[in-house]
Order: sequence, then structure tokens, then C-alpha cells
Amino acid sequence: MLVKSIHIKNFRCFGDTKAKNFGDVNLFGGKNNAGKTAFLEALLLANQPTTQSVLFLMRFRRIDVDYMKKNPERAWDNLFLNGKKGIEINFLIQKLDSEQHNISIRRKESIEEFIDLVQNENEEDDENEDLIGFAESLNNEDTVKSVLSIKSGDTLKGSFVATQDGVLRKGTSNSSNRVFFIPAVLRISNEVLASEFDSAKIEGIDDNLLEAFRIIDDSIEKVDTFQIGESAIYLKRKNQRFMGLTLFGDAMNKIADIILRIINNENSIVLIDEIENGIHHTNQRKIWEMLFKLSLKFKVQIFATTHSEEMIEAFKDVVKEQNYDKKARYFELARHRVTDEIIVQKLPINVLEEKLVTNRPVRGESS
Repeated sequence: MLVKSIHIKNFRCFGDTKAKNFGDVNLFGGKNNAGKTAFLEALLLANQPTTQSVLFLMRFRRIDVDYMKKNPERAWDNLFLNGKKGIEINFLIQKLDSEQHNISIRRKESIEEFIDLVQNENEEDDENEDLIGFAESLNNEDTVKSVLSIKSGDTLKGSFVATQDGVLRKGTSNSSNRVFFIPAVLRISNEVLASEFDSAKIEGIDDNLLEAFRIIDDSIEKVDTFQIGESAIYLKRKNQRFMGLTLFGDAMNKIADIILRIINNENSIVLIDEIENGIHHTNQRKIWEMLFKLSLKFKVQIFATTHSEEMIEAFKDVVKEQNYDKKARYFELARHRVTDEIIVQKLPINVLEEKLVTNRPVRGESS
């Protein structure tokens, strides 16, 4: 399951970028607009090439469906480098066991692949027959449309058709790889968090969440779920009543999402954007200590981004103090000053420490 390297072509801001030598816990720094969030998105699509992943990124990027209906020929521009036509997105993933996965995403006007996918999925399904009929009615030169297809090797995993009437989707929604993307600002619902907590409670591992909450607020003594209207997580401080998690701030919500994703999904990948959001600098070292512990215990590979020097400093300190050199990696994203391509440069911990002390920028001239 462990990802060792990725090669990205023509996705968002990446023309041709390689990153390699990933560890169990990976932190990515760099200036604003260096491509950190897009890098996590590439990891999501490469490891979980499903229509569901594409829909998640559309919602995350707030792609307006009405705009797609008015401009179906430009529906997928945001995924491709500079919105270019006639290019193919490609991800090459190398796993720890030397297994390789080649994922490609392309767009065109023909909807033959979409029709084939619907027919092959279940020929006796009435809903599929309706989709085939509707798709075939669009298969003429006068209809404005754009098709997006996702392939893993030679296998078609899913396809979208954007038209003036809306967006059709067919194909794989699930993947054998479990990959979880935790955005910087998009809050997960109370109901989903409560369900995740209940799953942890059944397995007897919910104490990990209480431990994490107590890093942020050491007065918290209990965590539980209650069905009062919408199911939600409730916290209890010493000598106080239970109160809903939403009353404790965004940091607690994000910590709950991160911890529950890790402990409930052994042998998975967790992608965390702007991990520092809402976490006071005095608590960051303890958060890293816990993330390393849980990553190793549950065999979860973590990829996180940050633009906080304090978060990077805390990461470096924990790696040095706990001897996690073989488990941890720090990378810096930057533009090559000649080619303007984004490069992902791994910094050894001793080099990172020197950089933090001297405030010396990474030159970013080689990969």
C-alpha cells in the first residue's frame, strides 16, 4: 500500500513533476501557490482513480454546475494544465512492493466509451437503458458536449458526459485503495464524525480521540455521541455538562476528522491540507508525536501540507527527538527558475534544521 513515488503530467499546475522517496509521514512546505494542495489532489486521483474522487475535487474546488451546463466544452478545464485541450493527464505511482500503477485522464467529444461503460456494467438495468438512450441521443455533431474518461492501465474506471442539460456519470465509485482527503477549510458533517467515533468505540480505540482533544484542551474528560436531532460528537469538561463539538472551534473538528480517519482505516492513505489550521503553536509538537504514533500503529501513510514555519519546526523536532529519520520525510515545492516547472525537493532533517536556523531559501534547481 505504501506509496514510494509519483510522476505527474499535465494536472492542474503540474506539467511534468516527479516526487520520490516518500516515508510513512510526509510533510510538504513551500510558498503560497506552489502547488501543495494540487499535489495532494494528484495523490488522491492516482491512488483512487474513481468518478467519486473527481466529484469530491469538483466540490472541494467549488466548481459551479450551472457554469458546466452553460459551458460543457470547458467543463473539465480546471483539471488540465492551463486548461489546455488535446493533452492527457497522467499519474505513474510506484508502490513499496515495486508495483506500478499508470492512471490516465483524458477528454474528448465522442461518448462511445461512456455508452460502452454503461452497457458493460449491467445490461439488464432499466436505469442503464435510460442512460444509453439519452447518451445515444447526444451522439451527434450538433450537440455541445465534453467527455472525461478515467483509466487505470487499459481498464476504463469511469466516465463523465457534460452537456447543456447537466452532467452524467458512470463507472467505479469505490476503490480497493482507501484514500482520505482532509481539506483545509471544508468541515465534515457532525453525523459523519459521530458515525466514525461510534466505529472507533466499538473497536475500543476511541480513547485515541480523547487523547488528541486533551492536547488542545486538557480540561476535557469525556467524549461521546448522542442522538439529539442530528447525531453528533459531544465533549465534557471537568465540572461541566456535555457540549457539542461545534462549540469547541474548527481545530477540534479537524483533529477529530484526522484522528478518526487514521484509527478507523488501517493500511490506508490520509491526505491533510494545511495541517496547522487552528492548532496553536504550543500544541503542534504533541500533535506530531501522536500522528507518528498512530501512523505506525495503524500502518497509515500520511501526506500533509503546511505554510507554517512553526509547524515545520515542530515536525523537525519530533523527528530528531524520536529518531524517526527513516519514517519521516520533508519536501519543499518550488518553481524551477529556468523552466518554471514545479519541482518537489526532499530535504534531509539536518538540512531542514539549517534552513530553519538561517532562514535560507531552498534553491530548487534540481529534483
